[in-house]
Amino acid sequence: MAEVRSIDDFGKDYSSHSRLIALPFNHLKIDREFIHQLGKSKNVDIVVKNIIDLAQSLGISVTAEGVETQQQRNVLVQLGCHCGQGWYFEKDQPLERLHGLPATFGPPVVTALEGA
Repeated sequence: MAEVRSIDDFGKDYSSHSRLIALPFNHLKIDREFIHQLGKSKNVDIVVKNIIDLAQSLGISVTAEGVETQQQRNVLVQLGCHCGQGWYFEKDQPLERLHGLPATFGPPVVTALEGA
């Protein structure tokens, strides 16, 4: 299994473009603030599309954080994003459901957008 080094909340605060060059990342997660505005703001759609295109041209995989609606999922697929995570795919679960799971967890669940 390949090691995943990810930039979380890309596009917000200190997760800037310079990090893509200075540090050896192979994955980035687009911040949910962008995802929540998808399809409502042409400027946001353009920024998200450019993040996806930039990452893909650098060989970096992309996950959209905070996908909550079918519309957001559809826009992401149109923009070329293939992975997402958020309540659209799975709601929060009660603690009882976690009983019996291993004490250490792997990376967060990420869903392929095309199959959702």
